Amino acid sequence: MGRWVFETSDARELLIDLLDAQVCKLPGGRLLHVTLGEGFIPTPRLRLSVNGVMHELVTTHASVLERHYSRPRHQDIYSQPDPWIEAFHQARIRQCRRLLHGVRGRVCDIGSGFSLVRNAGPWPFALSTCDRDAEAVAVLRDAGVDAVEAPADDPPFQPHSFDAVYAGEIVEHLVEPAHALRRWVDLVRPGGRLVITTPNRRHLLTRVRGYELVENPEHLFEWDVDELRAAVTAAGARIMHSEGLMLPLPVYVPGRGWRDAFGAAARRIGAPQPLLIRAVELGRPLPALAMNIAVVARAS
Repeated sequence: MGRWVFETSDARELLIDLLDAQVCKLPGGRLLHVTLGEGFIPTPRLRLSVNGVMHELVTTHASVLERHYSRPRHQDIYSQPDPWIEAFHQARIRQCRRLLHGVRGRVCDIGSGFSLVRNAGPWPFALSTCDRDAEAVAVLRDAGVDAVEAPADDPPFQPHSFDAVYAGEIVEHLVEPAHALRRWVDLVRPGGRLVITTPNRRHLLTRVRGYELVENPEHLFEWDVDELRAAVTAAGARIMHSEGLMLPLPVYVPGRGWRDAFGAAARRIGAPQPLLIRAVELGRPLPALAMNIAVVARAS
């Protein structure tokens, strides 16, 4: 993300301000060198190496989050050409079709971005979406979708107005996930369906290497499958089904530690896309070990 080099005669307090253009300051020290990309905007989660010791900072400051998610075309990173990422995306679409199968009436895609639910269609239901990304909302509106610009944790819809709510890979970005889950459950009609997908903090690779690491710099936190199920239950819904996606294959690489062999092989050997999608789906029956988890719940 950047590099700062200070000169100081003794130990001093390093100040981090993610809303400051300089980001890092050392009062009483002299800044020798700084390297920042043009238009640099810090992510909510940063790792800083100070004298060879790694430190992690996670901020929920509203202004930091707003600036990060409001930068132009910030979702383009997820559309870069990568066979493994594309296979994961296609596997998510197939999963969405399964988990929303049989739903009629109205469905809301919360924190939709450009809407995975829409891309998984056509559907027999009417789709509404909610996202704070103005560009994504405009694209969906142009496509005829009932899209509103609003935060995922405070969707501007009436209670019990949807037959299903789909929240894909969004809860880990929110400051108050418990509050968001209660709002989403409240949107669903009694007996309706709530679908939540999110990364799994305790997937197989983390268990093998002996420590947990939130690797996405946009994630404020991550749950394991038991924590996700407990959070959804506490929000007032009844768990009907859990499944996983993308099971890592841990392999030890000398000098680099434990790595996921599936992802590395996919990027090197150029396997056919259908085979890669099947590989991603190997985690489906093993949500506790998969890298991503999904739960389907029923509103009371």
